[in-house]
Amino acid sequence: MTAIYDSILTVSKGGIIPCCRAMDVCAMRRQIYANSKGQMMLRSSEDQRKGMVMIRCPFCGAEALQ
Repeated sequence: MTAIYDSILTVSKGGIIPCCRAMDVCAMRRQIYANSKGQMMLRSSEDQRKGMVMIRCPFCGAEALQ
């Protein structure tokens, strides 16, 4: 299946619909994930259960839509 990246980042409780290839790779590796509140989180290396809230893509700058 071919992925089409449209520079629109969508985040929901169900997961992340990536905006670019780099974001897709991070989501597949579970470095970036959607928490139970529907927020996009960057996983912490110290504690795998904690992370930092992200509001936009660090690669292409697309703002997260919910």
